[in-house]
Amino acid sequence: MPDWRWFRQMTLRLRTLFQRNRIERELEEEFQFHIEQRIELVC
Repeated sequence: MPDWRWFRQMTLRLRTLFQRNRIERELEEEFQFHIEQRIELVC
């Protein structure tokens, strides 16, 4: 694996470890957005 990929993965893992609540909130917002988009397509 190239060094830059390893570095990127490590930074993402550290971010997840130290900012868990924020990451979970961002993920929930992302899911909600996509759900709303699907609902609009169906209606």
